[in-house]
Amino acid sequence: QVGNNRVPPLPASISLSDFPNALKIALRETLVIEDVLNTEGLSETDKQSMAALGMHAIVAASLREGDNNPVWSIVAVSASPRRWTLAEIQLIEYVTERTWAAIERAKSEEALQISEEQFRRAIEEAPIPIIMHAEDGRVLQISRTWTELTGYAPEDIPTFDAWLNKAYGEGADDIRNHMHHLFKGDRKSLNIDFPITASNGQQRFWSFSASAPGALADGRRFIVGMAVDITERKLAEDQLKEFNLDLEQKVQERTAQFEESKQLLQTVYDNIPIGISILEPVYNKWEDITDFRIAIVNRELEKETSRTDLIGKLYAEEYPGIKQTGLYSLMVEAMQSGITQHKEYYYPYDGNNKWFSCMFVKTQKGL
Repeated sequence: QVGNNRVPPLPASISLSDFPNALKIALRETLVIEDVLNTEGLSETDKQSMAALGMHAIVAASLREGDNNPVWSIVAVSASPRRWTLAEIQLIEYVTERTWAAIERAKSEEALQISEEQFRRAIEEAPIPIIMHAEDGRVLQISRTWTELTGYAPEDIPTFDAWLNKAYGEGADDIRNHMHHLFKGDRKSLNIDFPITASNGQQRFWSFSASAPGALADGRRFIVGMAVDITERKLAEDQLKEFNLDLEQKVQERTAQFEESKQLLQTVYDNIPIGISILEPVYNKWEDITDFRIAIVNRELEKETSRTDLIGKLYAEEYPGIKQTGLYSLMVEAMQSGITQHKEYYYPYDGNNKWFSCMFVKTQKGL
């Protein structure tokens, strides 16, 4: 609150419900009141609340996002009735708009500074080697992990070329050419494995990825490169290949055993003279059962339904009548309670017109 002392200090907070009709106007347009106590359209609540605060003439200019959604207002108040001029109203609207723009700009600048600091710290504290350098070769930043693994501090490698010469030796020109292609835009990213030599002479293997995401404020393009130390992976590759071959053989054997067991189970089912199926419940994101997927049917059930394409289908989608007969509720009850359910029922749906007897038994994964 700024201005002279003719209007008493406002309280720290004001309830908008004390100004019901005035608020409705302010939601749509600039609110202009020249005499609070004698303005048509204001409720008695509006008038009493404004008068109690020492407000007798008001101009409230608001900025809105969409209809009826003010995000910022500046209110000019007079301690006595006042005839507001068009110039005064326009000035208040202009100040409202410019003040909000200044606040938003300050927020954006602050957010940018925070973002830049977060980006800098993200690189510095990254758990993997990261380097950021400009197209003139100057190293802008490296992660602490980069220094720990290579032994080279920022002052040891002021340029990317200096690092390549120290850590990569004769093969540095190949990497250099790849980087030039990135800066020229000939390629979007670089992915390459290569050996490096640490400052203590130890050789390591890195998987290096880089891209040129944009330009700095001074117009220079820059590259961000990230590496993963794959030395242990290189040493373990032969063992891994051998393990994979052995695992593949075991998977093939297990798959063959599974198929054999499945075929045996299907044979047993097909020789039972009553219809049998195995059903798997289908759940939504709230873990409610929404249907049952048909996993297995025997030959007798295929005969009864005259269907050989039921496996993989949803039971209630194929036979919606199970919900009208209460059969679906019985299935859910068996699944949730674990108690075997029995029912004899008449089924006049989906092309059927018969009496059936059924039993639902819960298994480890379904019915």
